[in-house]
Amino acid sequence: MNGDGCSSDCKVETYWKCEGGSFLSPDTCLCDTSDSKIKLFVGSCQLIDEKTEESAAIASTAFKVASAAAVGGFLSAQLFSGATGSFLATILNSLGLMSLLKYCDVEFPPNVEKFFGILANNTDVLPNPFKYIPHEKQTSSYYRFGTFEDPVLFLDNAGGSLAMILISVAVVFCLKLLVFIFKKLKATTFTHYLSKILAVFEWDNTLSYFVGNQTDFFCAWMVQLSQPTYDTYGSINFALALFTAVTALVVCLLLCRIIHKHWNQKQVLEYSVTDTHNSNAQRYPKFNFLWGANHGESVFSRYFILFQIAKNGLMVAVIYFLPQAPFVQSYLLTLLSTTFFIMIAVQKPLTGMLQLAMLLLNEFLLALEGGILMIFAVNKRLGCLDFASAMNLGWALVGLIIGTLGLNTLLALISIPMSIRAAYCKKRQSDISRAKRQKRRIMLTTNSDNNRTETELLEIVRRRITTVTDSNT
Repeated sequence: MNGDGCSSDCKVETYWKCEGGSFLSPDTCLCDTSDSKIKLFVGSCQLIDEKTEESAAIASTAFKVASAAAVGGFLSAQLFSGATGSFLATILNSLGLMSLLKYCDVEFPPNVEKFFGILANNTDVLPNPFKYIPHEKQTSSYYRFGTFEDPVLFLDNAGGSLAMILISVAVVFCLKLLVFIFKKLKATTFTHYLSKILAVFEWDNTLSYFVGNQTDFFCAWMVQLSQPTYDTYGSINFALALFTAVTALVVCLLLCRIIHKHWNQKQVLEYSVTDTHNSNAQRYPKFNFLWGANHGESVFSRYFILFQIAKNGLMVAVIYFLPQAPFVQSYLLTLLSTTFFIMIAVQKPLTGMLQLAMLLLNEFLLALEGGILMIFAVNKRLGCLDFASAMNLGWALVGLIIGTLGLNTLLALISIPMSIRAAYCKKRQSDISRAKRQKRRIMLTTNSDNNRTETELLEIVRRRITTVTDSNT
């Protein structure tokens, strides 16, 4: 039978290698792995030409550049916007989810496997200082995680994300220390400006990093807690993974309480304050990240941050815990993205049109990528695609991944001038309001002085009249 390595006339087929048989038993036929360009795809050995390898290498380079640009745009937008937009965290989460698609065992065509294989050698989008700690590297043996020789230790997987949060906390501590010092020195101007910066970045920046790196944390927790190692450094990583997971759960519960309290107070003040949204933002500036861009007209909008965290956690869990059910895996990923897309389109949780469009487009592209994974999963079982069609569909998947990253980078960079413009408009409006208040205060003072002058004149006239009356008498 042709196609299994041994042809119908009992000859070894091209790109196959058959050995181990005898007069009583047949040979075992496998792809000839002596040539790295020969790959197995849906039961047949295929030769990957040099053009395909070059294209995969170029695509991988483009992915790395787009990833670095996306993270750079994310960090820049964080600084300029004060981390008040939850849509910025979507950039890192989308990047994380797309990086996890390689663990789906749907039998990708060779060009996609080559693309993911090159990326596996350099997956650190964020600098990970913990990798420089001397320790024995421990790789996973769990299905596709083992295929790409991914590390097991928590700090090797999520060290960059954890470092971002720790640096943010350190910056907040330094700002608080500077405010304390300048207060003691009675440097009013410096204290005023540093207090303003601290009020914006004290919690918003840290929370934004926490939400934006959820996919990395979820994956690192699942890998470390399900594959514990018992040496000293491994035990430290296991304890740290458990501690951070519990801490994250507590933080989510606290965020739920804070959001609930905020919107309840907004309802109480809605009849007594003209602009309740801005009033609440001024009353609670430290947590503006949680509701600064939300209109709050529905439960989904109010708790959008928490819904987003839950969705990311479910998608990572589907990828990690269903490695032997590729069709179910890809179907659930598509279903989650599609459901979230519909909820965003119907509920419109964010006030800005650009932010809303970005969320919708990200979820649509993730759903589309999940749909392509479903086609590959069906093809793995039924073999309904020929090799050329599968390769073309593979290039479409690679293009979608890179295109999504490029779009996220562009939107992150666009948000920088928009944030500057919004800050300028806000300052201008504040200056106008301050000028109006000062003018009103001057008018009231002038009227008061005029009233006081008239009263004094009346008192003088009254006294003169009294004097004249007394003299006549």
